[in-house]
Amino acid sequence: MSSHIVVRGVQRLTQKIDRLQARSRSRLSSNPIDLSIVVTAFNEEEALDELYKEIVEALPDRKWEMIIVDDGSIDRTYEIAANLHRMDKRVVVVKLRRNFGKTAALSAGIATAEGGFIVTMDGDLQDDPREIPKLLQALDSGYDMVTGWRRQRKDTV
Repeated sequence: MSSHIVVRGVQRLTQKIDRLQARSRSRLSSNPIDLSIVVTAFNEEEALDELYKEIVEALPDRKWEMIIVDDGSIDRTYEIAANLHRMDKRVVVVKLRRNFGKTAALSAGIATAEGGFIVTMDGDLQDDPREIPKLLQALDSGYDMVTGWRRQRKDTV
């Protein structure tokens, strides 16, 4: 699989997602990744390096991948994500040609995911990677699905 994926339009996005899902299913048995972390990013150049470091620290004993979906950023988000990929092949970059919105970005990231579990996060450091082991612990105890939410937002909503 190419680690950098460029998507040009909504119809092409849907076709790309279908192809990625088929490829991911065929590779799961040969490359068992425990966890896929899908990070949606729109103009997050200041946060990605720190988010990556926090994920590495939070998951020392898991086989994970971090899928950064650049949702048409106009800053250096893609460049920083590509640098993270060059440094660590567990980082996969999906670049959308323009801003399609969070739902499309999540769909592209989930379609790319190879992990047995998928965690979704925003790329702005609002979601704390140290919470991921707690979510996984709940799944390991028998839950089919777990979710979390921010109690104290740091942005201006």
